[in-house]
This record gives sequence, structure tokens and C-alpha cells, in this order.
Amino acid sequence: MTSDLDQRLRDALRSRAAEVPHIPMPPLPAPARRPRTHWLVPVAAAAAVLAGVAGAVVAIAPGEQDSAPPATSLVPRPQLTTPGPNEYYYSRSVRDANDGAYVEVEVWQSPKRSGPWKERAVIGTLDGSRVVPDPAESPELRSGRCYPFDTADTIACRQRPSWPIYASLDLLEAAPTSPAALRRDLQAAAVAEAQSLVNDGVLSAEEALAERNLADMMLGYMQLALDGNGVSEELRTTMREVVTSLPGVEVLENTADALGRRGTGYRIVPHPDGESTLIFDGDTYLGTPDQAVFHGIAPGLGRPPSRLLD
Repeated sequence: MTSDLDQRLRDALRSRAAEVPHIPMPPLPAPARRPRTHWLVPVAAAAAVLAGVAGAVVAIAPGEQDSAPPATSLVPRPQLTTPGPNEYYYSRSVRDANDGAYVEVEVWQSPKRSGPWKERAVIGTLDGSRVVPDPAESPELRSGRCYPFDTADTIACRQRPSWPIYASLDLLEAAPTSPAALRRDLQAAAVAEAQSLVNDGVLSAEEALAERNLADMMLGYMQLALDGNGVSEELRTTMREVVTSLPGVEVLENTADALGRRGTGYRIVPHPDGESTLIFDGDTYLGTPDQAVFHGIAPGLGRPPSRLLD
């Protein structure tokens, strides 16, 4: 796909994502300065149609204070990969925002689709794998029910989950763990999305339904699921197998994520940038060249994770 076609497709998908309420998608901080930032948080919602882009605006009420979670001893317990009673899924992403700044976003999410969630985001400098908040920037908070929405009454929350518009925990739990079956589901979703672009006059059928374009869309769906919560170890392994089987996939050995962790990168070529490069260390998903991702289980909303899943 040419750069011009890529841009047209990205513009069209951004326009579609913007139709879903409560999920605006402004850019990350510009390299020239560090403005007060509203950034993109990994969510499996309408923004999943964009490879490497996902998010919800986070806001802090006047006078509301927040401090960094206290240090805790993290004990990996891979045998307990789903939340128990009074536990929540936990994910943390660290994104390189350029100019020496990093954005860290933490999400606590109920295992129930309509359950409560909390989101905390900071911008600052990197210290190991954590971001030290800029003193001039207050942490930004958001919470609600039926992540990433404010309320479970939202139409998008009540509608049937599907790829790619709302890949909820329900959908991920029911997703097939056979690579062939999962690939069929993703392919069907990509074809439907591409056809809608044709129907809207955004792209020609030849462009939208091109094998490489469909593969790139499928890669984007899996990235947003892997960035968020609810992907089981078995499903993650299945997704890696699907990624390696996509037409036009390029394998990049010794590829680093935003924190320098190294693994094998996979991307669909040709592509104008590295945002659609997914990095795996074996079957463990690390993130992308400009983002590192971690998953765990937390004993409460806003509390440090008690165990890590990857």
C-alpha cells in the first residue's frame, strides 16, 4: 500500500472511531515542549480500528490529588491468570512521547464487562521501567463502568461485542484458541471493515480488499487486544501464531520495545512507520518499538498489582 493510501485509510478509520462517544483521540505531546497532556490509553473499543492507536481522555477534577502507588513486591504466579474475588485485571503501558518524555498509563479493570474500572496516567521521565511524573504535571484520572465507558448504559457497552469495534473481555474470553479459527474471525472482521470503506467511497475495492491491507488491519486488531486486559496465555500464543502466518509479514530479530526489552518483531510490509510492529519474546507479548506493555492482577482498584502475568 502506498503512503498516500495509508494516510487515506488512517484518516477514514480515525473518523469512524470518533463516532463513538467518550473516546476522543488527540495526539501525544509534541517534541517541541511538554504541554498538559491528554493521551491515548490502550482500550479495546472503537479505536481498535487503528493499529497502534487506542485511548480515552483522562481528566482530574479540581482539587483532586493522587500520588504514585507505593512500591510492592510482585510475585509472578502464572497459574492464577484471571482475577479472583475482589480482584481486578491490571495493565500498564509505557510509551515514548519523544523529547525525553514518557507517558505511563495504568488501567484497573473488573473481569465483569459492566464492572468498575479506573485509569491513571502520568507524563515524565523514565526511571528503570517506571515513569517519574513531571512536577508540573498532575496525574490524570478517569473511572467508570464497562471499560472504557463512563457508564454501563452506553449503547456501545450494551451492544454485542465484536472485532474490531468493541473487543470486550466477553469477546476475548470466547475467542477461539485455534489459530485457523481465530484467523477466520479476524479476516471476516477486516473484510467487513474494508467493505464499509468501499461503500463510503473512501477506498476502491482493489485497495481496501488487498491482501496486505487486510493483514495490516488484522495485525492492528490483535495489537489492541494484546495491549489491553483479558487475553489469556493460550489466546496470546494463538495470536502470535496468527501474526506469524499473515501474508506479507516481515520478521525482525532482536527488536527492542520502548524500554529496551528485546524480542522478535513482526510487521506487515511495506509500512511507513514502526507502529504496527508487534514484539514477542517467545509467546510473551512485549509491546511495540515505541511502547512497552505489562499485565497483572491487582487486589483492588488503584492498588499495585499483587502478581504479574507476563
